[in-house]
Amino acid sequence: MQQQHDDDDDDRVAIIAMSVVNVCSTVKDPDNSALTSHEIRTTIDRELRGQRFQSLLPQGEKFIKETEAHFYDLAEQVRLLELYEASIATGGMVTDADHHYSSVLPSIGKGHGESSIAMLRSKLRSMSRSEKARWVDDALTYDGDGEGSIIAFHEMHLILRDNVHRITSHQLSEILRQALTKYYKAQVQPGEAVGAVGAQSLSEPGTQMTLKTFHFAGVASMNVTLGDCD
Repeated sequence: MQQQHDDDDDDRVAIIAMSVVNVCSTVKDPDNSALTSHEIRTTIDRELRGQRFQSLLPQGEKFIKETEAHFYDLAEQVRLLELYEASIATGGMVTDADHHYSSVLPSIGKGHGESSIAMLRSKLRSMSRSEKARWVDDALTYDGDGEGSIIAFHEMHLILRDNVHRITSHQLSEILRQALTKYYKAQVQPGEAVGAVGAQSLSEPGTQMTLKTFHFAGVASMNVTLGDCD
């Protein structure tokens, strides 16, 4: 078996990136907590060194490297958010780049703010406009020296991570499963006429769409890709 894409072609869309977008938009998984940067790295290292991925070598080396690079980049973005929040919350004392978030911030978990994102969002929705404005001001002005509120600051960062970088263990597992499925589907037998199949797949719909437009002069609206008329 050979990969359909040339290993030297860096212009293609990475399989893992498509799987991340698909899973994160369809599998919300609200009942599980988001993974920390350390947990993302640990999970990816374990999975990529497991049988499912190691069996792809040597042909799948680039796919494995792409997967590792993508999640290492995500973990780094999450780590920077964690480090910034921890530094503010502890008066700027956190400087270790490899800190573990759960051990650095033991005091602003369940005892400070809402531990549940769903509960926190419900709390924000129930606030009046003035209360929400005060909450935002408290979060943005917190500097560790008495200004603002550490509770509001922590809650705002929970929302930020949930909106931008949230990924759960279930989502990560599903992403890897879908990525592997797409990888296997992208393989073809040696000698397969991929050029002819690709050209036909692109040209036939375009030709059909062009021909259909000549038969509907005066129609108010038409979906030319499906041939439907209104």
